[in-house]
Amino acid sequence: MIGLLLVALLSAQSHDLPPAGQAHVSQASVKAEGAPAKPSERARVDPASAAQMQAFGRCVAQRQPARAAALLQMDFNTPQFNGALKKLALSEAGCLGLSSKARFAGVLFAGALAEQLLAGTEDLAAALAYDPAGVPVRTFSLSDYIAACVARTAPDGVAGLLETPPQAAPKRRR
Repeated sequence: MIGLLLVALLSAQSHDLPPAGQAHVSQASVKAEGAPAKPSERARVDPASAAQMQAFGRCVAQRQPARAAALLQMDFNTPQFNGALKKLALSEAGCLGLSSKARFAGVLFAGALAEQLLAGTEDLAAALAYDPAGVPVRTFSLSDYIAACVARTAPDGVAGLLETPPQAAPKRRR
């Protein structure tokens, strides 16, 4: 869900960004997978794998910010999106470092791309805040719509969330 929220954040800034589908990435080949697995079928993500995927997404977005932004503006339900996701991931396979393979949900990769693209925003909360005169955010699914709504109506909380490192322990409320 955090990946969806991050994509919605970038969406709120560009007014037109969706989350990603599922993908398998390796230096040798990339295989797009169908719809996301049911929650009971999803594999648990270990912290090291999550950190590797975050680092990969940040690296790709730093090297190719225009292509990353263009990918996030596409409808994630289309074969064109899956193809663009695979091409972008393969074009920067060097970002994997010593690993030759990585497997992760495309939505997490898209979230890492979005997070890196948002990193340069000076006042993120102001950029995310709902503006009735602004261009409506285009969404592609119910969860995408909800994430965009959260980003627009709770911009301070979302900006704070982005300040939290990936895989950090949750903050305790007093």
